[in-house]
Amino acid sequence: MIAFKQDFVELENQVMALEEKKALADSDNVNVFDPGTTYETEKTKLKNLIDTKVTLYQGLVASFATGYASKNTDFLTTFLQFRSANAEMIKGIQDKISAAQNVVIAFS
Repeated sequence: MIAFKQDFVELENQVMALEEKKALADSDNVNVFDPGTTYETEKTKLKNLIDTKVTLYQGLVASFATGYASKNTDFLTTFLQFRSANAEMIKGIQDKISAAQNVVIAFS
């Protein structure tokens, strides 16, 4: 989650810097971009970087969701197995208590 926030802030800063360069270039009519680049090429490069990050985080979210669902299913299965075993054990204890009570009642 921290990496996502850091990436978001970094990308936001890059977008703002690009827009500032464009505003400066437009107002002063000066090329402030690196040689061989323009606003459009920088914008395309930034868009590709954003698309790559989005794809990465979508994959991570899907992976997390799948893993989380799997772990919850495993936990629930184990819980239900223990619940069933405990129910049988409780029933056995209740039967023994009932039998002991019958013996006590018979000798009363």
